[in-house]
Amino acid sequence: MKRTEKRNVPIFIILILALASVLLGSCGRGEGKLSETDFSDGILKIGVIDGNDRFLYQSEDGFRGIEADLGRRLAESMELQPEFVLAATEDEVLSRLDDGLVDIAFGRIYASDSLDSKYLCLKRYGKGGFFLITQKNNYIDNLSGLATQDVGITNKVPADLSTDIPYIGGVRLDSFEDVNRMAAAVENGSIAAGICTEREALSVISDTVQAQEILNTPMESYCAVMRKGDVTLYSNLGDVAGDYMQEMAEYGGYRDVSAKKETIAIMRDEGGESEDESPEGQEDSLASEETG
Repeated sequence: MKRTEKRNVPIFIILILALASVLLGSCGRGEGKLSETDFSDGILKIGVIDGNDRFLYQSEDGFRGIEADLGRRLAESMELQPEFVLAATEDEVLSRLDDGLVDIAFGRIYASDSLDSKYLCLKRYGKGGFFLITQKNNYIDNLSGLATQDVGITNKVPADLSTDIPYIGGVRLDSFEDVNRMAAAVENGSIAAGICTEREALSVISDTVQAQEILNTPMESYCAVMRKGDVTLYSNLGDVAGDYMQEMAEYGGYRDVSAKKETIAIMRDEGGESEDESPEGQEDSLASEETG
């Protein structure tokens, strides 16, 4: 009997592995799909977050901006119809990707090891730095003058990059989960300033607080996010992004290339100027900017 049981164990394991293979090999939209998404409906569902900036904004003609351009071109390259699905936050757009409600997620999503472990992430279309939230008319753009003072920082600022922010070691950091709470603390004087991402900064600018990009800020790559199995989608987006990068270089910056005309140009500070690197220096970034 013992010898019979030993022979049955590997058979049982083989059956379990076979069942797992069938489950993982199933097609469709949704979390855990290691096979490629079935696009038999002819639609590419593109998750986006409206930042009202050069990456994505809404016009009378629909969504415009770098992410909208890339989404449309990706759909065209695959002979699919683009369908934009608007989300309010990064967590929401990624949740929709997990649930199969969208096939790709844009939204100035910062690249990270945790995202790479779960998704396919293309880091070729943009970079962004970090910003200081200050009281209105306080145009400080670095931490050198805030030594020993209380400065807020949101948990959206990656820990490995925050240590590279100039003079950060000289301030007393106060962590915030909510950028709106941090902006309120800046407004009432509880903290001298607050450090956050560009998208967070854009969301809290008001009549009482403003935002400036930190001088010599470290830069973090934005990524387009896809499910692990969608290698063809990932490859096609890489080709599309490469062509778009070249077109950006020829224009000398972002323009509404679909309409062949220059559109909005969001500067990081009033009166600032932006420069786009050449394609040779932009292998991992399509829309990074340097400000003077």
